[in-house]
Amino acid sequence: MLFYEDFVKSINSKSNIEMKGIEKFPVEIKRIVSGVGIGIPLILAGLFQGYLAIIENVKVIPIVFAVAFLFLGIRQLKNTFSYKVAVDTEKRILIGEKLIQPLADIESCTLTERKIGKNLQVVLDIITLDRKQIIIPLYMKNKERFVLVMRSLLEEKFFIKK
Repeated sequence: MLFYEDFVKSINSKSNIEMKGIEKFPVEIKRIVSGVGIGIPLILAGLFQGYLAIIENVKVIPIVFAVAFLFLGIRQLKNTFSYKVAVDTEKRILIGEKLIQPLADIESCTLTERKIGKNLQVVLDIITLDRKQIIIPLYMKNKERFVLVMRSLLEEKFFIKK
Protein backbone atom coordinates (compact mmCIF):
# COMPACT_ATOMS: atom_id res chain seq x y z
CA MET A 1 0.00 0.00 0.00
CA LEU A 2 2.86 2.33 0.71
CA PHE A 3 4.11 2.05 -2.89
CA TYR A 4 0.74 3.11 -4.29
CA GLU A 5 0.51 6.12 -1.98
CA ASP A 6 4.01 7.25 -2.99
CA PHE A 7 3.11 6.78 -6.65
CA VAL A 8 -0.03 8.91 -6.24
CA LYS A 9 1.95 11.63 -4.42
CA SER A 10 4.52 11.76 -7.24
CA ILE A 11 1.70 11.97 -9.83
CA ASN A 12 -0.07 14.73 -7.94
CA SER A 13 3.15 16.72 -7.46
CA LYS A 14 3.66 17.00 -11.23
CA SER A 15 1.16 19.02 -13.19
CA ASN A 16 2.49 20.07 -16.57
CA ILE A 17 3.94 17.61 -19.06
CA GLU A 18 5.25 18.18 -22.56
CA MET A 19 4.00 15.49 -24.93
CA LYS A 20 5.44 14.18 -28.18
CA GLY A 21 3.30 13.02 -31.13
CA ILE A 22 3.27 9.34 -30.20
CA GLU A 23 4.23 8.36 -26.69
CA LYS A 24 5.46 4.73 -26.50
CA PHE A 25 5.66 2.72 -23.31
CA PRO A 26 7.43 -0.66 -23.67
CA VAL A 27 7.55 -3.32 -20.95
CA GLU A 28 9.94 -2.67 -18.06
CA ILE A 29 13.26 -4.52 -17.78
CA LYS A 30 12.35 -6.52 -14.67
CA ARG A 31 9.33 -8.00 -16.49
CA ILE A 32 11.50 -8.86 -19.51
CA VAL A 33 14.02 -10.65 -17.30
CA SER A 34 11.36 -12.67 -15.51
CA GLY A 35 9.55 -13.53 -18.78
CA VAL A 36 12.75 -14.63 -20.47
CA GLY A 37 13.78 -16.49 -17.30
CA ILE A 38 10.63 -18.57 -17.56
CA GLY A 39 10.36 -18.89 -21.36
CA ILE A 40 13.89 -20.01 -22.22
CA PRO A 41 14.06 -22.86 -19.66
CA LEU A 42 10.69 -24.12 -20.90
CA ILE A 43 11.94 -24.11 -24.49
CA LEU A 44 15.15 -25.87 -23.45
CA ALA A 45 13.14 -28.50 -21.54
CA GLY A 46 11.00 -29.03 -24.64
CA LEU A 47 14.05 -29.45 -26.85
CA PHE A 48 15.54 -31.90 -24.36
CA GLN A 49 12.31 -33.94 -24.29
CA GLY A 50 12.27 -33.95 -28.08
CA TYR A 51 15.88 -35.16 -28.08
CA LEU A 52 14.94 -37.96 -25.65
CA ALA A 53 12.04 -38.96 -27.89
CA ILE A 54 14.38 -39.28 -30.89
CA ILE A 55 17.04 -41.23 -28.98
CA GLU A 56 14.51 -43.66 -27.48
CA ASN A 57 13.02 -44.47 -30.88
CA VAL A 58 10.15 -41.96 -30.79
CA LYS A 59 8.19 -42.63 -27.62
CA VAL A 60 4.90 -40.81 -27.19
CA ILE A 61 5.26 -39.36 -23.69
CA PRO A 62 8.49 -37.41 -24.35
CA ILE A 63 6.95 -36.05 -27.58
CA VAL A 64 3.87 -34.83 -25.67
CA PHE A 65 6.08 -33.16 -23.06
CA ALA A 66 8.28 -31.66 -25.76
CA VAL A 67 5.33 -30.10 -27.58
CA ALA A 68 3.79 -28.82 -24.33
CA PHE A 69 7.04 -27.26 -23.06
CA LEU A 70 7.82 -25.68 -26.43
CA PHE A 71 4.30 -24.25 -26.69
CA LEU A 72 4.40 -22.79 -23.16
CA GLY A 73 7.90 -21.35 -23.61
CA ILE A 74 7.14 -19.70 -26.95
CA ARG A 75 3.85 -18.32 -25.61
CA GLN A 76 5.64 -16.87 -22.56
CA LEU A 77 8.23 -15.13 -24.74
CA LYS A 78 5.53 -13.84 -27.10
CA ASN A 79 3.51 -12.39 -24.20
CA THR A 80 6.61 -10.80 -22.69
CA PHE A 81 7.76 -9.06 -25.85
CA SER A 82 4.35 -8.13 -27.24
CA TYR A 83 3.37 -5.89 -24.31
CA LYS A 84 3.47 -2.38 -25.70
CA VAL A 85 1.24 0.57 -24.97
CA ALA A 86 1.31 3.76 -27.00
CA VAL A 87 -0.70 6.96 -26.89
CA ASP A 88 -1.11 9.01 -30.04
CA THR A 89 -1.46 12.47 -28.52
CA GLU A 90 -2.34 14.20 -31.78
CA LYS A 91 -5.15 11.84 -32.81
CA ARG A 92 -5.99 11.07 -29.15
CA ILE A 93 -5.89 7.27 -29.47
CA LEU A 94 -4.75 4.66 -26.95
CA ILE A 95 -2.99 1.78 -28.75
CA GLY A 96 -2.15 -1.62 -27.25
CA GLU A 97 -1.44 -5.13 -28.49
CA LYS A 98 -5.09 -5.87 -29.28
CA LEU A 99 -6.50 -2.45 -28.47
CA ILE A 100 -7.19 0.69 -30.44
CA GLN A 101 -9.31 2.96 -28.26
CA PRO A 102 -10.13 6.59 -29.15
CA LEU A 103 -9.85 8.69 -26.02
CA ALA A 104 -13.07 10.51 -26.95
CA ASP A 105 -14.96 7.23 -26.41
CA ILE A 106 -13.76 6.91 -22.80
CA GLU A 107 -16.31 7.65 -20.11
CA SER A 108 -13.92 7.42 -17.14
CA CYS A 109 -10.35 6.42 -16.36
CA THR A 110 -9.39 5.57 -12.78
CA LEU A 111 -5.91 5.00 -11.40
CA THR A 112 -6.29 2.32 -8.76
CA GLU A 113 -4.55 -0.59 -7.12
CA ARG A 114 -5.92 -4.07 -7.95
CA LYS A 115 -5.02 -7.61 -7.12
CA ILE A 116 -3.67 -9.28 -10.25
CA GLY A 117 -2.65 -12.84 -9.58
CA LYS A 118 -1.17 -12.87 -6.08
CA ASN A 119 0.16 -9.31 -6.08
CA LEU A 120 -1.34 -5.86 -5.85
CA GLN A 121 -0.64 -3.89 -9.03
CA VAL A 122 -1.23 -0.30 -10.03
CA VAL A 123 -3.66 -0.28 -12.96
CA LEU A 124 -5.66 2.10 -15.10
CA ASP A 125 -9.31 1.05 -15.06
CA ILE A 126 -10.97 2.46 -18.16
CA ILE A 127 -14.73 2.44 -18.80
CA THR A 128 -15.79 3.23 -22.37
CA LEU A 129 -19.02 4.85 -23.53
CA ASP A 130 -20.32 1.46 -24.72
CA ARG A 131 -19.78 0.11 -21.14
CA LYS A 132 -16.67 -1.99 -21.82
CA GLN A 133 -14.05 -2.19 -19.10
CA ILE A 134 -10.37 -2.06 -20.04
CA ILE A 135 -7.78 -2.71 -17.34
CA ILE A 136 -4.22 -1.69 -18.17
CA PRO A 137 -1.63 -2.92 -15.64
CA LEU A 138 1.30 -0.54 -15.41
CA TYR A 139 4.06 -2.99 -16.38
CA MET A 140 5.75 -0.42 -18.58
CA LYS A 141 8.76 1.82 -18.29
CA ASN A 142 7.92 5.40 -17.32
CA LYS A 143 4.71 4.57 -15.46
CA GLU A 144 4.46 8.10 -14.13
CA ARG A 145 4.76 9.61 -17.58
CA PHE A 146 2.04 7.29 -18.93
CA VAL A 147 -0.35 8.29 -16.14
CA LEU A 148 0.49 11.98 -16.61
CA VAL A 149 -0.13 11.76 -20.36
CA MET A 150 -3.47 10.03 -19.80
CA ARG A 151 -4.44 12.56 -17.12
CA SER A 152 -3.62 15.53 -19.32
CA LEU A 153 -5.48 14.07 -22.33
CA LEU A 154 -8.57 12.94 -20.43
CA GLU A 155 -8.70 15.89 -17.98
CA GLU A 156 -12.04 15.68 -16.07
CA LYS A 157 -12.55 12.00 -17.02
CA PHE A 158 -9.43 10.96 -15.09
CA PHE A 159 -9.73 9.99 -11.41
CA ILE A 160 -7.31 8.72 -8.78
CA LYS A 161 -8.71 6.25 -6.26
CA LYS A 162 -7.09 6.60 -2.87
